[in-house]
Order: sequence, then C-alpha cells, then structure tokens
Amino acid sequence: MARIPGIGDLIEGAKAASRGASAPPRHREDAEMMPELYAAAIRRPHRLATWALGAVGAGLLLFAVAASVVDLDEVTRADGKVIPSGQTQIVAHLYGGIVQDILVREGDEVKPGQVLLKIDNRDSQAEFGENRARMAALAARAARLRAEAEGRDEIEIPGDIEAASPQAAALERRLFQARRESLVSELKGLDEQLRQREQELAQQEAIVASLEKKLASLRAEYGNALRVGVNVVGRLELLRLQRETKDAEGELATERLKVPRIQAAILEARQKHADRRNAFVSEARRDLNDSESELARLREKLEKLTFDVKTNEVKAPLRGIVKQLRVATKGGVVKAGEPLVEITPLDDTLVIEGRVRPSDIAFIRLGQHALVKITAYNYATYGGLEGRVFEISPDAIESTEKPGETHYRVKVRTTKSHLDSDGKTLPIGPGMTAQISIKIGEKSLLAYILKPLTKSSRRLQVDDPSRPAETGRPSAESL
Repeated sequence: MARIPGIGDLIEGAKAASRGASAPPRHREDAEMMPELYAAAIRRPHRLATWALGAVGAGLLLFAVAASVVDLDEVTRADGKVIPSGQTQIVAHLYGGIVQDILVREGDEVKPGQVLLKIDNRDSQAEFGENRARMAALAARAARLRAEAEGRDEIEIPGDIEAASPQAAALERRLFQARRESLVSELKGLDEQLRQREQELAQQEAIVASLEKKLASLRAEYGNALRVGVNVVGRLELLRLQRETKDAEGELATERLKVPRIQAAILEARQKHADRRNAFVSEARRDLNDSESELARLREKLEKLTFDVKTNEVKAPLRGIVKQLRVATKGGVVKAGEPLVEITPLDDTLVIEGRVRPSDIAFIRLGQHALVKITAYNYATYGGLEGRVFEISPDAIESTEKPGETHYRVKVRTTKSHLDSDGKTLPIGPGMTAQISIKIGEKSLLAYILKPLTKSSRRLQVDDPSRPAETGRPSAESL
C-alpha cells in the first residue's frame, strides 16, 4: 500500500527543488512512485520549454520598451466641407453699354485678367481716336516749335508721331520751312539796311576827312597871307581866305554831326536784327510751353480714355469659378455699375470648414496641424491635403440640420488647392465634403495599450467614496 506523503515530505521536496531543480532523481522508477507534487519539484524541466519561456519573456520586454518609445498622433476628427476662401466677387462695368460678346459660362474656372464679356462703348472709342489724333498733331507742333526755339535748320519729328499722324507731321514740316524762310528774309532785309548805314558812315567819314584837309589848307593859306601882309596879298584876298576858312569850319562841323547819327542808325539796324531773331525764338518758346502744357493735359485725358476703351472688356479680377452669369443675351443693354458676373474665388489654398463636437473642442488650438481627406477622392489612392487650423468659433453653434445638437466651427487652410494623380491635377471646388483629422498631441503605443486599464482604474477611483475626486485631462478620440 502506497504511503501518502505528509507535510514534512512536501517541505523536504521543496528544499530539494531549491537546492537544485536540475538534479536528476536516482531512479526513474523512484520518481514514478513519488507523489506528483514532489516528483514535479525534483524532476528536471525540459530544455526546449525553458528556452521558449525565455524567448517569450524577452519578447514581451522588448515590446514593452518599444511601445513606450514609439509615439502615435492623438487626433480629433471632424466632418466638414470646402468653402470659398474669400467672398464672392461681383464684376460690373464702369460705364455700361451694349453686350457685344459673352465668353464664359456658369461653372467655368477663370484666371485673373481673363475676358468675361465685351461691351460696345462706341462713344469712348470715338473720343479716344479724336484725342489721339489731336495729341499726335500737337506733338508734331511741339517738335516744330522746339526746332525753331533751338535755331535748328531741320525739324525732327519722332517716328511714332510720324506714324500716328503723317498729315500733321507733313504740315508742321512745311510750316517750319515757311517760317524759317520768312525769318531769313526779314533778317536779310535788316542786314541790307545795316550795310547801307555802314556805307553811309564810310562816305560821311570820307567827307569829313576831305573837309578837314580843305580846312587845313585854307588855314595855312590864310596864315601865310597874314604873315606876308595886306599890302602884298591885298585886302580882298585876305577877306576871301578868311570867309572860306569860316565856311569850311562850318561845313566840317555840320558833316561831323552826321557821323553820330549814322552810327546810331547802324546800332539800331543791328539791334533790329537781334530783336527779330530773339522775338522769333521767344515766340517759339512761348508757344512750345503752351503746347507742352496742352500735351500734358491731353495725355491725362488719353489715359482715361484708354482705360475707358479697355474697359469694354469685362475681365476677371481674380482666379475663381463663375458662380452666376447675370447677362445671357448678346445685344442687351447694361447700365453703368450693373452687376454682370459673380465669381467664387479660388486661391492656391483651400478653406475647409469643419464641425467639432463640444466634447472634443477642449484641446484644439490655432495653428495645429490637420489632415484633410476629400471624400470624393479615395484617400488610399489619392491621399489628402495638409493644413493648419486658422479659425475657431468662440461659441458652440446650433445645428440647422439636427435641431438640439451643437458644434464648434473650425476652419482649416490647406497648403494646396488640388490633389495630384499620375501627373494630373484633381480639382477641388467649394461644396465638396471632407473629413478633417486635427492633431492635438502625441501618445505612446504603450499608453494606448494600457488605456482600458487606466480607464478602469480611474472608474474604480471615482466609484470609491473613500478617495477624493481627481480631475484630469479628458482624452480625445484618437487613431
């Protein structure tokens, strides 16, 4: 009959196991005859089992270390849609007119400066043509006056003025030649007068010189007569010499007085010559100043008319989509300032408006990174758009679709306005729905694994009336 092991036997077996569990029993049949608990304590463990247990332990340890190091993004999700990045732009015509052509349709994407409509503005075009011709003629006149003021022999008219108004250029050339010939003729007349006065002066000086010689001869003869005496010469001869000398002196004095008058006439003729030339130049300069002032005024008017003529083309002020075309008939009349086209702006970025539940709004901040997934395009195939939170509503907004429910409005601006696929651009327009994942922090993988235990522990702490209540950061929905 087998002996039932007692407590002492079990204790001895445990001691033997502690001394060396690897020590083999003396006989296999002894182990078979022993109780199971004692036999297990002294039996050598299987080597493969030992290695398996070690590998499992090491794996669990490495996984725990890796899980504590690897961080995962903690995000808050929100449903949203693409909205226009700016207010709808209303395009109108400044002056109005008759609709000549309609070049876009509703839904078309337009670029800045693209022509949307053409308005027939004939009055401005006619006035523009008249003023341009007037300006060309005035510029040709200014070129002629400038040549006259500078005393040039030829007029130089710019090529653009020559091309714009060849008739005006030819007229100014003829006028320049005629005025120049007239001036030259007048100056020649004054030069002729000057030469005549100079000849008169030379003749008068010759007369004076001749009279001076005559007077000197008479004086010498009269002096000789006085030295010889009256008895030799005769009284009558002496009186004659005296009279002729007096007459010669008087005539010489008279002729000498004519010389200053002739010299004054010469100076006057020279002054007339200079005055006529100066008057011609002064008149040209005065008219040139008036012409340049008029040109400046015409340039300003022409710039305005140029703008008026160009505004017959109604152009898109920005990149966008034609939302509404209020003119649908060619030949229709539009008033000045009447709205013609509505354009929804399209920027290089998109604005996504999301709805965040009040329970998830606590940790959303401006500038946080967000991932936008456009539901119209498969995220696994086409990817998403990176963005940043740039606006958060200050208060919860009641939902119009589900009365009683509230949400916070969060706006995200993306870095791109489209998705790419095999080199092709996938457009994204206002109204498309999207899913927004806003990164609010990071959490280790180990924290995610232990999250159920943490929640249970907190729940037990809250349920325990003997422990004070603890507050902590609520967890947001996470990936």
